[in-house]
Amino acid sequence: FLSEYFGSRGDTDPTVVREIWEKVDRRAGAPDYYSLKGLQRVVLDRGVDLRTVFARFGAANRIANKWYDEGKLYPQAPATRSFTFNNARRAIRPHVVEMNHLSNSHVMFKRGSTLRGEWRLRVKLDLPAAKRGSKATLVVHRKDGRVWWIPVKLNSAGNGQRSVPFSRSKVKHVALTLTNASIRSFCGRATAWSCQGKPMDDQLDYVFNAQVYRPAMS
Repeated sequence: FLSEYFGSRGDTDPTVVREIWEKVDRRAGAPDYYSLKGLQRVVLDRGVDLRTVFARFGAANRIANKWYDEGKLYPQAPATRSFTFNNARRAIRPHVVEMNHLSNSHVMFKRGSTLRGEWRLRVKLDLPAAKRGSKATLVVHRKDGRVWWIPVKLNSAGNGQRSVPFSRSKVKHVALTLTNASIRSFCGRATAWSCQGKPMDDQLDYVFNAQVYRPAMS
């Protein structure tokens, strides 16, 4: 993923993989970062926060065939939940997804045949505090085969909302990727995790709800 993310004009950048290995090199004179710190350092050196990159990675895996050069051979990440809206069901109650650090969960929103004309989908999020790694991405799948990537802006408390097109003429469906991109850990706890640490942000509740509505006429 990183080699394609940091590539340009359709070309991959395999040097990013080598740079990560060099950061975690344990030989004398090498940086000797532990695995996650080495990855974080390389990404930061390229001007991007690791949590942002990890959220994009999670969303990309939901549409592997469109993202990766060899995406047709890459298994698509499954949706853990799916909801269909129609005239009788224009909103869903809040749902909770429990998430551990460095994980993603995908939710699918579909439109029933009775929702005709112009509609929009509004997704509301009540996630853990932003410092705990909360991220969310909406991906609008258009009928022409294109996709729109829309990161949902969250406040410091982890709350946010975003509306996207949901009309039958243009949109096939919308996917929500919830991301726990936390890299915080208590190191040196003799675990199998990075830096032999204990993750600080596991078993967090990610709450979302959604509704469809007609856009106001101008």
